[in-house]
Amino acid sequence: RATQDIDIVVLRGTTATARAMLRSSPDFCVDPRTNHTTYTGGTPVDIEILTPPFMFQEAFDEATGVVSVEGVSVLKPALLLNAKCGSVGCRSSEGKRRSDALDVLFLLRFCVAHPEYLPKIGEVPNATGELVGALVEVYGGEEEWVAAGYDLKKGCFIRE
Repeated sequence: RATQDIDIVVLRGTTATARAMLRSSPDFCVDPRTNHTTYTGGTPVDIEILTPPFMFQEAFDEATGVVSVEGVSVLKPALLLNAKCGSVGCRSSEGKRRSDALDVLFLLRFCVAHPEYLPKIGEVPNATGELVGALVEVYGGEEEWVAAGYDLKKGCFIRE
């Protein structure tokens, strides 16, 4: 599926700087009244700038692990997976839960396709057996979880 939005996580106190960088690019539109930000360089995509600990609830600082994907620094897939697993149950609507669940499946497939990013033991504590069971029951994806190294009986990732 095509992404519905892009979340950019920035250090606390740097939101204005990040938004100014986007505003200076011809590929982004920032509404001067609401700060609503949209990528306009192709198919329009909404941009959300998140800062911890309220808008992004995972640990995030200068030492947080990132990887380079096509020249763009992104959070390690296991950290993204943990964040999505932590948020999916808290979403206010079925549409948002479904969107998060589809993001989880995308991340699992990405990790399987790029084995260097497969989650290790303890990296995705929010992926409890109860949560994964519920996600699989409602949205499917058992094969993706198993292929990514998740033990459905133990309720955790088992890669060392």
